Amino acid sequence: MACFEVTCDVETGIVHCRLSGFLPDTEVEELVKELTRAIHEAKRRYGRLRLLIDNRHGEVFSRNAAAAIVVIKSLYDRMDRIAALVPTGLRKLQAERNRSEQTRVFLSEDEAMDWLRFGDEKRIG
Repeated sequence: MACFEVTCDVETGIVHCRLSGFLPDTEVEELVKELTRAIHEAKRRYGRLRLLIDNRHGEVFSRNAAAAIVVIKSLYDRMDRIAALVPTGLRKLQAERNRSEQTRVFLSEDEAMDWLRFGDEKRIG
């Protein structure tokens, strides 16, 4: 069973990448392939990328998985938004040290989704 799932919500255009458990090196290449395809498709279809990386049930990345994330980051454009969802304050601090300019780190899925949809502007209503 895969330790990740990549889907796209066609209503919002948000790509969801859900990680669970430890991502073994044998699955890193498949994750990069699926996520790259989803990123290109979202940009083609919606003109921009909104990506939620849900790592609340994932573990700390291996060295190869961390290197793969660098490859994924190279696909981001200035106007893209990437929300990383983590389970604890400590993991949030760790993720913030390595985040790209387009990425924000959240403990709350609602806050992450609001930011992906509306950016830094406050949601009204």
